Amino acid sequence: MNVAKQLGFRYLWVDQLCIPEDCRESQISEMDKIYRNATLTIVAAVQDAEFGLPGVGAMNRKRHAPPILRVNGLNIGVGLPYSLYRALEDTIWESRGWTFQEKALSSRQLVFTEDDIYYRCLEGEMSEFDCHKSNEIEFTRGTLVQLGGVLATAHGRVPFQIYGDCVDAYTARNLTFPTDILNGFAGLMSFLSDKFHWKFCWGLPDDNFGLALLWMSSSTARRDARDTRGRTFPSWSWAGWLGTVSYYGFRPKGLKQAEGIYEDFIAATWDCAMVENAAESGIIVLQADCVDITDANSGIFQDPTDWGTLKPFEGNQVEVGNVFIAIVLLKEEQLHVRGLMIKLDGAVAHRVGVAGVDPEIWLGISRASRRIQLA
Repeated sequence: MNVAKQLGFRYLWVDQLCIPEDCRESQISEMDKIYRNATLTIVAAVQDAEFGLPGVGAMNRKRHAPPILRVNGLNIGVGLPYSLYRALEDTIWESRGWTFQEKALSSRQLVFTEDDIYYRCLEGEMSEFDCHKSNEIEFTRGTLVQLGGVLATAHGRVPFQIYGDCVDAYTARNLTFPTDILNGFAGLMSFLSDKFHWKFCWGLPDDNFGLALLWMSSSTARRDARDTRGRTFPSWSWAGWLGTVSYYGFRPKGLKQAEGIYEDFIAATWDCAMVENAAESGIIVLQADCVDITDANSGIFQDPTDWGTLKPFEGNQVEVGNVFIAIVLLKEEQLHVRGLMIKLDGAVAHRVGVAGVDPEIWLGISRASRRIQLA
């Protein structure tokens, strides 16, 4: 309140006070509008919400003597303060799931840390220390991509890249209640829906839906059948897993639908009705180009690396008896065959991993097009 008053603002919105419990669900989906339309977001990058703002009122700031480089008794250099990226690195605000939307959607932020104050906008960042050095403030765009502002779309990123960057960063954060996994991402989905005219199904956009299925889990991710409104999170959505997931293998400059371009390739197909039904039931019914994994062909499946290339799986990661569903991508004018490794479990199947196949090898193996129910 003191900061808002000193800056000349009449109104202050605080989520803890301004979202009554009886309208929490409707407000969660409006978080993008709150942060995007705010003149300034005040960030307390401190120990917890009760800690206060260092340097405001009776809350003193930590003052550390700068590190000095000494060689043979001579002072050679003085350490400079951290950049905002480094200053936030180990803070709760930077690791908490709910605060990702503040970072991604706010056009201006005033960040209070225990050591310094930082101002960040779409043009760059500046610390209080930097402001003391000169009366002139010059911004560069170099720090912007590093900070990951979703509003900064002028860096040649296609819509799916922006979405993938958001998922990568968000799933690396922590939630007190895992059932909030989609609630904490609702503001981002609302923003992306408005901007790109997307609809979302369990956190996946209907645009390039096949590509959205190809998120990759980290070694620490595990299946988590969490319930939300009586429904189980499906295995084909990253929302159904605990731990970091990523789209790092897919950073295309442009995306095109592969269906119809090469008749030899029959990708998994879907339509609006399928996506709408999956949103209610959690089950996708694909008319899929798939192959059973056997001892004879298990060696053709490879692990997509962070940069989209393929390398042999380590150990026994390709389980004989599973099914590989191919999703063909045309990326930068080249065909890539990626797909889902599926474990059959009675009438339905569930996703167990992502694999890739060399396109020429994939053309040469026998396959049958059939319907797969993916839970």
